[in-house]
Amino acid sequence: AETMPYAAFPTMFALCVYFQGGLAYTGGQWFIFAIFLILTNLSAASLALAVSAIAKTTDLSVVVLPILLELSRVTGGYFLSDRLMPLSFSWLYSLSYVKYAYTAISLNQLTGLVLHCTPEELPAHGVCLVTSGEQVIQKLGFDYISIGGCAGVLLFYIVGCRVIAYLGIRYL
Repeated sequence: AETMPYAAFPTMFALCVYFQGGLAYTGGQWFIFAIFLILTNLSAASLALAVSAIAKTTDLSVVVLPILLELSRVTGGYFLSDRLMPLSFSWLYSLSYVKYAYTAISLNQLTGLVLHCTPEELPAHGVCLVTSGEQVIQKLGFDYISIGGCAGVLLFYIVGCRVIAYLGIRYL
């Protein structure tokens, strides 16, 4: 019952922002963008449900949830690549729902993209260093998973958090 409101606002946001951002003007790519905004919204809401169900007090939940949301945001790959993170913290990247949404949206936009350098951007030897979106995907390290794989991980995350919330309400 709560899925529709969680889907409505990201869809409206996608309608407003997508075409203003200069992203690829195809219906399929917009649809994938909107789906991943919805999945991200549902993931955050599911995490909030799980934390609030497990936390014994409201004070504890309002401390723990922002920490987990911030960790997901910071380890999402936009601010710092997981390749630059010390190995002891690399496991945090696997737990970030933001990482999978960012990866999927990046794959959605970069796959099949042809890039050109302007004369001002050409290096001294005159050859453009990056000519395709696939080169960017490999450089950013997004070639380890597909868009469908990202959707699967996010769906698993949503269901997992909701199962944890159910168990927390039922048994704690």
